[in-house]
Amino acid sequence: MSDELIIRAMRRPELDSLVEWAAGEGWIPGLHDAEIFWACDPAGFIAAERDGELIGGGSIVAYPGGFGFMGFFIVRPEHRSQGLGRRLWFHRRDRLLARLGEGATIGMDGVFAMQPFYAEGGFVFSHRDLRFEGVGARGTPAGAVVDARTVPFDTLLACDSAHFPAPRADFLRAWITQAGSRALAVPGSAGLRGFGVIRPCRQGYKIGPLFAADAEVAEMLFTGLADHAAGEPIYLDVPEPNADAMALATRHGMREVFGCARMYLGPPPTLPHQQIFGVTTFDEIRPGCWKQKERLADMDANHIEASICFPNTLPRFCGQTFMEREDKKLALACVEAYNDWMIDEWCAGDGRGRLIPLTIVPLWDVDLAVREIHRCAK
Repeated sequence: MSDELIIRAMRRPELDSLVEWAAGEGWIPGLHDAEIFWACDPAGFIAAERDGELIGGGSIVAYPGGFGFMGFFIVRPEHRSQGLGRRLWFHRRDRLLARLGEGATIGMDGVFAMQPFYAEGGFVFSHRDLRFEGVGARGTPAGAVVDARTVPFDTLLACDSAHFPAPRADFLRAWITQAGSRALAVPGSAGLRGFGVIRPCRQGYKIGPLFAADAEVAEMLFTGLADHAAGEPIYLDVPEPNADAMALATRHGMREVFGCARMYLGPPPTLPHQQIFGVTTFDEIRPGCWKQKERLADMDANHIEASICFPNTLPRFCGQTFMEREDKKLALACVEAYNDWMIDEWCAGDGRGRLIPLTIVPLWDVDLAVREIHRCAK
């Protein structure tokens, strides 16, 4: 196999290939995301080729006003840990900077473990975006909620532009009218008090964006959007600085399943984070988040010899998810199962000595906590 890597503009069918790869690795792409983003910026996709074969790619979407976004970065597993992804990533960054011009800002959502690598490329941490998963439910919003597609488009665009770093008219038109979606808005005395969209994905539905003037408006919109996916899995990507958004997800029985670090290269945009209850999308979810081999490869790329594996997603901080369960017998079984998996699977095999297990204890009972510590030590 040749070491030569050809990085070039992507062809439209190749984007579909990347979507299939991503779906196969557990990403949850929207059914129409690819066609919408491609239509808005066909020059915003970069492919990596080796020996005439597509091996990876990613998006570098440019918006008006000097703002761009890097995402959808993926390399085939058999071509990882060879420095190819690094070359592709930096090429994408440089190409997007060239497209945007001097003084531009680039945003991205990267997995937490890769923040030092992205920092090498000049990106600075802004905040965490956390993905919550729940189940849609029938409901009627307690207030005046209208179909967003009946709102004058300039009014809708003004609301979107107030919550996103750049105007994106073409994208917005396509986003609110995609097949199988629902778009809702709450009118106000001057413009909109908020709007949101729910769209079908390979698995369930995603809500995003969800912009609202306050928690009451967000609740109205969420109820109307979740009604569109009653009984189906739903996902909401919440900016952690918005406490009301975090509370909304918790109130509706959603659980945190993943997170990304929002980072910027260049001047960070000034956004009303307290009015952003759900971001439109983030799609750079590296397999190293849940696959040991890929995690070790990411650590190699980032020059990390060993990593303590702290629980902060599914079990939440120190295992709070289990502490909050009413059935404490089941909760204890979950704590033990998590610790067994952490020691015997995630940190075992090739990960032994590099992935350091940090187990959790039953926070609700001191005696049980002591017993679990001894059990794990054995």
